Amino acid sequence: MVGGQADDLAWETATKARSVEALEHIHQHKTGALFRACLKLGVLAAQGERAAGADPDLLDRLETYGRCFGLVFQITDDLIDVEGNAADSGKRVGKDAARGKLTYPGFLGIDASRAKAHALSQEAMQAIAPLGERAAPLGELMHFVLHRDR
Repeated sequence: MVGGQADDLAWETATKARSVEALEHIHQHKTGALFRACLKLGVLAAQGERAAGADPDLLDRLETYGRCFGLVFQITDDLIDVEGNAADSGKRVGKDAARGKLTYPGFLGIDASRAKAHALSQEAMQAIAPLGERAAPLGELMHFVLHRDR
């Protein structure tokens, strides 16, 4: 997570070519790492002494969900910064563009960013679908993040 933050700050002043791949790298090592760690720690804590033998399929499914969730969270955050207003979002908007930050709308545009968030949401939901009702809270959380306005 520290490396992702360092990369994010470095890109603000970098003269390197900017790309969606660089942006995703930053978010996978920043926001995404935070969410993936929470999911994995949840499994390990729930399994207690059996954690050493944690189901690799379950961990893979949650890894996919966490990767997608982190990107959806960030894309939505970028969209709020572009389309939102301070009164509704509870924070200053337009600051990313003013600082020259790498953002999904900056690379892809608003509609393509929204489509990418929806596709990632679907990928996440497919990953956890075999978990059945146990995954319902994760589905609700994804829906909330995908449609949030703050």
